Amino acid sequence: MNKIKNIFKTPMLAVFVIICLTLLPNAVNMESAVFRSAIVVGFGMDYSEQNGYEIHAAINVSATDESLSENTKLVSATGGSVSEAISHLSVQFGRAIKFGHTRYLLVGRKLAEQNLAVIIDGIIRTNKMRDTVQLVLCDSSIVEMLNAGIEIKNKTGIKLSDIITYKSKFSTVAMDSNVDTFYKGYFSGSGISKIGCVSLTDDLTKGITPEASLGDATSPVAPDAGNEDSKSGGEQKKKYISSIGEIAIFKNGRLVDIVDEKIADGSQWIHSSFLPKKLDIDVSNEELKDARVFFYVLEKSVSTDVFFYKNIPMMTAKIDVTLGIDEILTANGEIIPLNQDIVDQDVKCQIGRKIREETASVQQYAQNSGYDILELNEMFYFSAYKQYMDYLKNSSPERFLQDVQISIDVRVEVI
Repeated sequence: MNKIKNIFKTPMLAVFVIICLTLLPNAVNMESAVFRSAIVVGFGMDYSEQNGYEIHAAINVSATDESLSENTKLVSATGGSVSEAISHLSVQFGRAIKFGHTRYLLVGRKLAEQNLAVIIDGIIRTNKMRDTVQLVLCDSSIVEMLNAGIEIKNKTGIKLSDIITYKSKFSTVAMDSNVDTFYKGYFSGSGISKIGCVSLTDDLTKGITPEASLGDATSPVAPDAGNEDSKSGGEQKKKYISSIGEIAIFKNGRLVDIVDEKIADGSQWIHSSFLPKKLDIDVSNEELKDARVFFYVLEKSVSTDVFFYKNIPMMTAKIDVTLGIDEILTANGEIIPLNQDIVDQDVKCQIGRKIREETASVQQYAQNSGYDILELNEMFYFSAYKQYMDYLKNSSPERFLQDVQISIDVRVEVI
């Protein structure tokens, strides 16, 4: 009795006891969240004139036996809006849809041609999905892409998220294109957002497949009512998941272009957040005659300064880059000894020239298209706000790209 009296003399302890008595029995007897909810690990959305909004969810289904294994199942639904499609999906699967563990959001080409910022607002605003989820354009059938990802995961353990999700600046994925960065670009002065791009290809040299034999170009498939090739009952080429560094450009939330990996790599040199993966140059000096040297980028640091000079926007960038020699291809097939130092000051100058040329090609693309993929407007907006806003009174963000002058100084170290 004294112990019970002491409990009620301590208010916090009394509250704890009451909570345990009222809530703990239900919590102990409650079924696991894995079996009460549908845990979505990958999500895809597209649009068609016939069905409206189409959503596809890769859902983890845990085994009920002692193996503790889990499989991934693809479930699809349609609706007049994304929210309506999600509610249909929940009814079809028989469980509440949970997006807390979603790693990536695939967007189809048809949907991307609409205002994507408005379409995905519903699942972000209500905290159904985190704004750090990787946002990726799927330039192929989303159903085929997710099925290929599920097959790879079930057969090899490699997840589709491992292939297309950015992890750090050393990741092989070109850039961190999550929902948050998409909206930052959407609300910026230029309205330009950049996200990664993934597709399916028939070329085995540009993709990954779960099949053990890569040499077999075709494999029989079961007839599928939604597949024109399979309606004929014939054979269909294998599809390989291809993520080669292409970037999808959005203007005011709508897809306007997809740039290749060369433009994508060139746009990363003046940004400290991302690390280009490779660099190759043609070298001709005393040690090497007409050789091609391939480098891999070990480290890069960038410092930038923006200002206006006589109402002309100017930008200077100092890039410190550390490279390692990956391969040397000589014209006569000669093997270069490892102890031979082939990187003199002239080669370093050629490396700096190549980096400036790659950045210049991206600037030229931005000037021709009007798409500020170098984010120059953002740099001036945050670092030279007053002068930049005065400049825009008689101009525009697109015209700004024509006038801005970029100067790049490169310091190279090769180890």
